[in-house]
Amino acid sequence: MSNAVVAGSEDEALRGSAAKRAAWALYFVAVMTGFLLMGVQIGVAKILAPAFGTSTFVWGSIIAVFMGSFAAGMLIGGYLADKKPHFGTLAALVLISGVLMLLIPLVGPAICFAISNMGFNEVIGPLIAGTVLFFVPSSLVAVVVPYMIKLTTTSLAGVGGVTGKVNFLNTAANIAGTLAFTFIILPLLPVSQVLYIAGGLQILTAIVGMLIFKSAQK
Repeated sequence: MSNAVVAGSEDEALRGSAAKRAAWALYFVAVMTGFLLMGVQIGVAKILAPAFGTSTFVWGSIIAVFMGSFAAGMLIGGYLADKKPHFGTLAALVLISGVLMLLIPLVGPAICFAISNMGFNEVIGPLIAGTVLFFVPSSLVAVVVPYMIKLTTTSLAGVGGVTGKVNFLNTAANIAGTLAFTFIILPLLPVSQVLYIAGGLQILTAIVGMLIFKSAQK
């Protein structure tokens, strides 16, 4: 009888350890995507600058695109999370977002000047260019939060406070990313290099997060 109790305790401990590793995978993805996205947002503003300047219209357009993409990402993420509540799907979306980030410095300047040459001025031009460059990758990052909430209620049932922690960490990472990229990283490196690094780290985030989560399934 005592052996059965010991075995049950060991099984419970193993399940608890696996749940914690799965939670750490979610925390890791939430922090990294939140941090990197803010760097890309500021980087896109610098990509827009040669064609449209650095006026209030540029920053207003970036903020509008950012908020709109987050709203769309939350909506789509909630739908997808109900249909395919798997960490692998979440990791794939984060990875695709990283690939799109890598393309921004490659095609961004040409797209901005093409839009400007079409006759779109510094008022509407930044909004169009910002949407083309930034809307999809940031929407895919916004999918992360509803996906994580769904995963906390399926894979991580019983782990108290995970959902609140994920939202807190993601927001805190947004703030940290804004400060780090604005005051430290972008003043030191060319914007194209910063965007390449951000895209590469986003891809790495998807891979590492998936490995951590997989380790919890063993």
